[in-house]
Amino acid sequence: NSGNVPLHTAAIYCTNYTGKFNIRGTLANDVDPGNELFFDIKADGENSVDITLTNFTGIKYFNFYGIMRQVQFFHTPNISNTGTFDKVIYRY
Repeated sequence: NSGNVPLHTAAIYCTNYTGKFNIRGTLANDVDPGNELFFDIKADGENSVDITLTNFTGIKYFNFYGIMRQVQFFHTPNISNTGTFDKVIYRY
């Protein structure tokens, strides 16, 4: 056992944002972002792969585990959203 833990952390920065945030990963090399080889990832402590944010302002981080070749993040604003999803910082 090498003691390696495949821990990943994503921190999101938002200003009054309402919508959903999702994490996806794949074990494949060189695949297009919409490829079916990507799978949904549920972050630790979350009830669903869809992370719901309501009028969220600040920084929120999510941990997840796995050995992946590629990871992607995306957000879907709610139709009533007037805020901004400012950035994601990712560490693996």
